[in-house]
Amino acid sequence: MNSNNFSFRKVKKDPADISAVVGIYNSNKDFLIHHLGKEKVTSSFISYELQEMEEHGFSSNLIIEAGSPIGVIDYMLQDDGYVYLSMLMLASSVQKSGKGKAIYKCFEEKMIASGAKTIRIDVVDDHEPNVIPFWEKQGFSSKRRDVLTWGDKTSSVAVMEKKMSHISEAKISDHERGATFENDGLFIKEQSLQTEKGSVIYWKSDNWKKDADTIFFLHGLTADHTMFDRQTPYFEKEYNVIVWDAPGHAQSRPFKDFDYADVAEYINSILDECDVKRVFLAGQSLGGMHAQAFIKRYPDRAKGLISIDSTPYGFDYYSKFDIWILKQVEWMFNLYPLRAMKKAMSKQVSVTQEAYDNMMESLLPYGKKEICHLVGMSYAGFLEDNCNLEIPCPVFLILGEKDKTGKVMQYNKAWAEKTGYPLKIVKDAAHNVNVDRPDEVNAYIREFMEGVNASQLSV
Repeated sequence: MNSNNFSFRKVKKDPADISAVVGIYNSNKDFLIHHLGKEKVTSSFISYELQEMEEHGFSSNLIIEAGSPIGVIDYMLQDDGYVYLSMLMLASSVQKSGKGKAIYKCFEEKMIASGAKTIRIDVVDDHEPNVIPFWEKQGFSSKRRDVLTWGDKTSSVAVMEKKMSHISEAKISDHERGATFENDGLFIKEQSLQTEKGSVIYWKSDNWKKDADTIFFLHGLTADHTMFDRQTPYFEKEYNVIVWDAPGHAQSRPFKDFDYADVAEYINSILDECDVKRVFLAGQSLGGMHAQAFIKRYPDRAKGLISIDSTPYGFDYYSKFDIWILKQVEWMFNLYPLRAMKKAMSKQVSVTQEAYDNMMESLLPYGKKEICHLVGMSYAGFLEDNCNLEIPCPVFLILGEKDKTGKVMQYNKAWAEKTGYPLKIVKDAAHNVNVDRPDEVNAYIREFMEGVNASQLSV
């Protein structure tokens, strides 16, 4: 079947196109049940979806054959050549005819012509039969697990990717290498901590070293473990490394509401599972606050704290106005359109394209309601857990020179001045400094860890 028999046309927000999309959706009853939790959709639902996709940067298209719509295809092509194919649905009347393969080939050709380097799809596979075999035949391979929320339905998905064969190895960016290093046998060993509120997914070094120090990297708010893709292979050579998707984030979803005491307990349980007695904690932003929540409850288990553009526990750092603002963030975030919100969040935390792309990709699975609630719950949880904390282990502060997130810059300088903790300011880096400037950050962390060990040996 010739892929040139098909064309794609952007869905218009008129009754005829919306009616065509509704008909295609409703011809796929089983799909809707497994993906959306309902048997049919309405015109108002499709209109809302089109608006949401447009705000998020997606293009929603009708698949046209011989002048008639036979399917729907939705995708987003980013500036770096990363394509997120979020929907390929054919009307039930044309399925099992070989058209799905031909249509995908047509789509792939168009994406290559537009500069695509990688195509990603999220496949719901928590039911049988599912379409993973189809996508494997098209050259896709599973990279990781994730959770996808659509409407009121939350589903487990396989994140699958395909590298475009026309892109030479030399042209693959460092960020793409970081995203796939797990498959090279250097690091990945996925684990799951089962809790009453949900599953916490974490990864540990595959070549675990019995006598080596362990460093646990804790990511920031709405980010995920991939923000440490440039740290894990570096430290894994000599140390044991743990990363996670924090509760309520990325693959550790869905997750019931939790507080900082829960987070500290989960970190402690993961260390028990990995048989780690003392650990270096490297927390970026929210991750640094999670690390302090852990130290508050398990002070003897922390060998050192590396705060990466985080903020301190302690009442003196925060004014009444600061506290008031933190209590308002959930409804304030709700004022922004989803697409504008995600772009603003990604731009604020980054200087480099790599850092921007990493944050945008981390935000992909979230809807507006979930982001707003996660942000509100995280800040409210900090206010509830905050205290004048005495940290018994060595502490090292790292800060991006161009960090404009809230008052992080002011808080870190006050933290260093009050406690005497060393503060390293990294040039040409923003809030996600370890993604903006990974080599410098890796060297600073390594130097700190070696210094802690040297001082303990000399005692």
